[in-house]
Amino acid sequence: MKAEDHRKYTKDFKTLVNIVMLNTLGFFFMDFLIPIIARDRLEATLTQVGLIFSVMLIGFMISSFICGILTDIIESKVILILIGSFGRGITYFIIYFSILFDQLIGLIISNFILGFFVGFFWIPLNTLISEKSYKDNRAHAFGKRQSRSAIGQIFGTMAGIGLFYLGIFLNNHFIMFLGIPIYGITNILAGILYKLKIDESDVISKKIQISQIDRELEKVKDLEGLRKSSDSLNDNNTKNQSSKLIKSKIFFVGIILLLAVVLLSNINGTLAKPFINIYLFENIVDNFLIATFAYLPAGGFATLLAPKMGKLVDRLNPSLAIIILSASGATITWFLINTPYIWVFSILLFFDIAIVMTTDLLFSSLLSRISLTHRGKILGMSNTFINFGAIIGPVLGGFVGDLLGSRYPFIISIFVELCLIPLYLIVIRLLVPNLAEKSQIDDRQIKEEIHI
Repeated sequence: MKAEDHRKYTKDFKTLVNIVMLNTLGFFFMDFLIPIIARDRLEATLTQVGLIFSVMLIGFMISSFICGILTDIIESKVILILIGSFGRGITYFIIYFSILFDQLIGLIISNFILGFFVGFFWIPLNTLISEKSYKDNRAHAFGKRQSRSAIGQIFGTMAGIGLFYLGIFLNNHFIMFLGIPIYGITNILAGILYKLKIDESDVISKKIQISQIDRELEKVKDLEGLRKSSDSLNDNNTKNQSSKLIKSKIFFVGIILLLAVVLLSNINGTLAKPFINIYLFENIVDNFLIATFAYLPAGGFATLLAPKMGKLVDRLNPSLAIIILSASGATITWFLINTPYIWVFSILLFFDIAIVMTTDLLFSSLLSRISLTHRGKILGMSNTFINFGAIIGPVLGGFVGDLLGSRYPFIISIFVELCLIPLYLIVIRLLVPNLAEKSQIDDRQIKEEIHI
């Protein structure tokens, strides 16, 4: 890690995000493969495909609520990550055998179990990332996590595709899907490495807190200055209490609206997402290999840009950023479902994934700075609403797709995305002035709003 990075991240931050590569080897391949297998091999309807994703998120929602509380209570967050990694690893084996024996119900149940252990992994991990990164670089920190995830996904997908086609060549289904249990083993290995390599006592917030205390002690060394400060505080006590009460009410309303927006945006975001590869197969190209190589560069390279996107988010006014991202996302989705060319589809998908990822980084940064003492609960609560929205979205999108056609989930998502922009702006306006950790961009935005 560079010398200047020690002011932004702890010494073991790089190790923390690097291990993520082992956890994410199967993300892309599984996301791409499961809907195809369920649709073609297990003859599932679009509604049933949506249900596979929804039950996983039901499990995630349940564990998010539990793990959000545990993250703030239990001293060791790494223990929770270890449980999540082992649970996910074992579940990959259950998914493998469900596919081999053509068990749709087994695939649905195993995805629920997978989702449950996902909460035990991501919430404490995101909390550790927040604690081990400076507030002005928080989106960049989450971007680094995304970048390592992308590297893992690329290598995992190459291995998965290689085994898949080797299995086809040998006419051996055990080899075709062998990548899935391998992903399980790497998850278990990652959990062990977190336990061995990560120092939970090394956090940025403690260093900053000690520095702030030292500065405050310097200010009050003069007893006369201390007495004057005390008198001034007493004179303004009533005004401060009234001001704090108003701010706390506004902040509470802002959090409620934020959770509502998170719910709506994730219903909309997952309305079409599970069916994009099915849409690709049914409307543009029916060759698995060609479709994979059209899909892989878009997802992989877009995620590799996450640190750069994170830096951009850290420097942009949040309100301006959300307007640009939402309008661009809606426009690109429209072109995505109106092109007959596979190479154009791949390019548009690249930008679409990059925009979705950048929006996630923006909100991850905001959520991580709402509270220091209740960070785990905030992240857990937000994940509960994220998952609740993502439970409704795939089932609703699948129903619409079965009823009206595979294009309509995408069309509906475009209009909803544009309608959500005013709500995004209201939430940002209410939350930013009251964040526990304010970045320099936040302070600048507050000053501009005061002048207005």
